[in-house]
Amino acid sequence: MPKRMVDDSLLNSPSMAVLSPRAQDAFVRFILLADDFGCFEVSPRQLAAKGWPDREKDVTEADVDAWLT
Repeated sequence: MPKRMVDDSLLNSPSMAVLSPRAQDAFVRFILLADDFGCFEVSPRQLAAKGWPDREKDVTEADVDAWLT
């Protein structure tokens, strides 16, 4: 299995700075959900279930849909 590395440039990225803290958290989780080619199923229901398996009360499909938008 490939090793996924998240670069520390995310910490001071102007693009990330405009996102809410929850959206920034989601971005990193989306990276972890991607396959070896950087692709993943863009279904808010599936992403919420896979990315936040124990937080179904805190993270809704509507949250995931908003972050993707």
